[in-house]
Amino acid sequence: MNRYLAALISIAILVSAATPLSSARAEEPLLYEYRIKAAFLYNFAKFVQWPESAFVDSESPVTICILGKSPIMGALQSITGKTVRGRRIVISHSENVMSVKGCHILFVAESEKRRIKHTISKLKGKFVLTISDMDDFVKAGGMIGMVRVENKIRFRINLVAAQDSGLMISSQLLRLAQDVIK
Repeated sequence: MNRYLAALISIAILVSAATPLSSARAEEPLLYEYRIKAAFLYNFAKFVQWPESAFVDSESPVTICILGKSPIMGALQSITGKTVRGRRIVISHSENVMSVKGCHILFVAESEKRRIKHTISKLKGKFVLTISDMDDFVKAGGMIGMVRVENKIRFRINLVAAQDSGLMISSQLLRLAQDVIK
């Protein structure tokens, strides 16, 4: 399968993950929402390019870390072991930003809201894609903020923050964003 076709398929999966949250079964809406968010994280990884120096070697995995307490931890188990650009995905959890090591993607939980400026400042210039579902995450310097719009999950991108950290976000992903800070 050529790269163009693979990219189109990934975009289709990403867009389909944005189905209305109201279609979830009534007894598990939060679990359903975080499964969608986990699918977004997986697909974001496909459209971000890290410098080779962000990895120890060609066999190193893409490490997704969760900072704080979030229901996404359980939902991410569905993508553990999948691959992105030939690299296996592993999931890690950290209680504070000082223990975040070896992460390529950092999901910042709502529980970390009061420490967000400190967290963003500690990661500045590092090859870590920061993602969260807290309000105004991209305005605070985070790179991708997932937001609920008309009962669907959408996302905003802070392109400046990503570029300052040496990450390249695909133009395909930028076109799908609800908003891009340039």
